[in-house]
Amino acid sequence: MIAVLFALVIAGGTVAGISLYNTTVNLRHEAASLEQDLTGLKVKNAELKKDLYSRLDEANLLGFARASGLILDENPKYLEATGDILAKKL
Repeated sequence: MIAVLFALVIAGGTVAGISLYNTTVNLRHEAASLEQDLTGLKVKNAELKKDLYSRLDEANLLGFARASGLILDENPKYLEATGDILAKKL
């Protein structure tokens, strides 16, 4: 009777150990996969930043402005509003 109980405990412990090992291996594979995904996303982010910075480069913006027919106003006149005008409209 004790031998059967002992054998069941050993068998249960073996199954639990195998299950724990399997879970550990699966988690390590998942972590490696997520690290590869993260590396890919970092590369994509760097490419997007490079594209954004090249589009916002001053030379490119000036070329875009000329191509669009925009001109540089040396003496711009800005619309100014004081608090009195804004308060009267409320």
